[in-house]
Amino acid sequence: MRALSILFGWALWEPARTDVFTHKENMGLQDGRHNRLPCASAPRITSWEDAEVFKINHEPYTNTKKVFLRKGEVPPLTQISVADFLEGTYFEDHDHEDMFEMFYVLSGAGCFATTERDATSGRWSRCC
Repeated sequence: MRALSILFGWALWEPARTDVFTHKENMGLQDGRHNRLPCASAPRITSWEDAEVFKINHEPYTNTKKVFLRKGEVPPLTQISVADFLEGTYFEDHDHEDMFEMFYVLSGAGCFATTERDATSGRWSRCC
């Protein structure tokens, strides 16, 4: 299992096929208002194998967990939901001004669209 970074958060992905494309620029979260959050300024990929492992701080203290997100990496939680993406369907390009999205993909393959802003020039470009 792998983690796919997207501008809005992270998506855990299986199988390991990912494509990332540009969509609407200069909107919502992409206009710099949320640059204080690591996921907005520097999307990342965290594979299942590379995720940090910690001991769970509860009895019997022998269990472990993999941590993909930590406090302060994304804005406060808006919702957790489950969605079925039917084969051959898609969503129109869109952006959410008030939330980040994270996807935990249980099976299948697909594409997520993101944009990346150059810190020096301020120009938007395709993340692939």
